Amino acid sequence: MYTDDVKAEWREFYQAWNSHDVNAILSYFTDDCIYEDAAFGVINKGKDEVKAFLNEFFNSTPDISLEINEAFIVGDWGGSEWVMSGTNLADFMGFPASGKRYTFRGASITEYENGKIKRNTDYYDFTSILQQVGYLPAADSFALKLLFRIRRLLTKPFSRY
Repeated sequence: MYTDDVKAEWREFYQAWNSHDVNAILSYFTDDCIYEDAAFGVINKGKDEVKAFLNEFFNSTPDISLEINEAFIVGDWGGSEWVMSGTNLADFMGFPASGKRYTFRGASITEYENGKIKRNTDYYDFTSILQQVGYLPAADSFALKLLFRIRRLLTKPFSRY
């Protein structure tokens, strides 16, 4: 089903994210939900773990903004494409605050049960975020090109001839 109603439903969900309303976000989930952040490799099981994850995330990025581009629901499955922006102002998942702003595209795949989210997995380019906040060199930087050349030299098989 691809309708404006589906997009409106996703917009409401993302509005709860944009307002950092953890209880409103949790109201969309089943009690035994699974929320997976594939890029971080984190799987949160149940509302208590999701709540802790969200609180840490909102603390690290207090100006978070999510914008939905596309969305669909087919049976008990749905998906959305979105853009997230924010400023990394506090430590998150072992990464120290950088004070730098980031913007990236992502997608969510969602399984529903009785109209609520049973499982949600977010996919996005984590390398892009690390580059934007300064933890990795930019893709076109001399430093990254040098790292790849060194890697190639170190992994190239040695020849006797």
